[in-house]
Amino acid sequence: MPNQDNMNNGSQVENAEEIEQLSTPQQPVQETNKYAEFKLRRSAEEIGFMPPKKEKKKEMSKGEKTFFLVIISVLILAIAVGLFLILRRAEEKVEYTVNPKNVVISLKTSPSKNPTFYATFSGIKSENCVVDISKIDTSKEGTYDFVITCGQNKYNGRARVEGGKVIYKEEVTLYVGESVIPEKFIVKCKYKECESEFIVDEGVDINANVELETNIKLKTCEKGSTDQCVESDTIRFKKIPKIIESYVCTKQSTDSLNDSATSEKITVQFNNVEKIAGKIKYEYAYQTNYPKYYDDEEGKVRAIVAEKVISSDDVYYSGKKSKPYVIRYTVEEVIKETTKKEFIDTYINKKGYECTQNEIKTSE
Repeated sequence: MPNQDNMNNGSQVENAEEIEQLSTPQQPVQETNKYAEFKLRRSAEEIGFMPPKKEKKKEMSKGEKTFFLVIISVLILAIAVGLFLILRRAEEKVEYTVNPKNVVISLKTSPSKNPTFYATFSGIKSENCVVDISKIDTSKEGTYDFVITCGQNKYNGRARVEGGKVIYKEEVTLYVGESVIPEKFIVKCKYKECESEFIVDEGVDINANVELETNIKLKTCEKGSTDQCVESDTIRFKKIPKIIESYVCTKQSTDSLNDSATSEKITVQFNNVEKIAGKIKYEYAYQTNYPKYYDDEEGKVRAIVAEKVISSDDVYYSGKKSKPYVIRYTVEEVIKETTKKEFIDTYINKKGYECTQNEIKTSE
């Protein structure tokens, strides 16, 4: 009969071996294929031991670079042109005014270069304008021109250089018959009392009631002194006639046989030296009911128009569509008669014009 203890001991040994085998972890079978190797490497990448591979950036080809540069250049150019047009239009819409001044500059000094000295500015900053003072000579008295340029616009002004005791005008024009006195030639005299005398060429009478154009000088002194004197530069002096009369003279004639009529009108002016002032204005009108007489008159008028070079705007031919047939023309011309007496003898006494006085229209 077997020993019960031995049996129990054997069973215990076997159970212990089984427990030991169960408690010992089983070793995994090593995988040696490529899949296992990829799996291991992927696991290493995921836990940060091995950085992932970066894909290499594809570079642009030479043609692609050129195309890209062309597109950028076109865009920059388009933006620049757009900005220029916007700014130009904005500048054109801006309204501004520049009013040049009549400035005075002291003799022997340097003229200012500040535009505000020469003009007032409204709607534009003076620093956006440039003043040209190159013609101003401060070494001697006189009147000089200056130009202010603002963008495309130019503005002209005059500067007076002065500093002496006596300031003279550069040019004087008087009417024939008007008194010729030194005060009309002097801008300013800084002496307490001034007295002047004319210096003229021999044989020139500046007081005669005739037309005149000459150069003269003046000498101005402090009254009672021979030392305190200033002599002028050459002054351009003119005496011109003054228009004092204007007349409208007309002449009407009819031809009942030819059923026609002619009208002539002359506007003439006379000055205070009994001469015709400038040109006369001659207006002519003709009308008839007969086509033949119209044709004859048209031929004569066309010859006159060609000879006197009359503008087509100053000639009218009605044609022969409806009666009466009319021809008109106007011309301003110098006639051979130059004096008032000659005009009266020819146009009133001989040609039979009738004259009425007209209103004088002058620039005065």
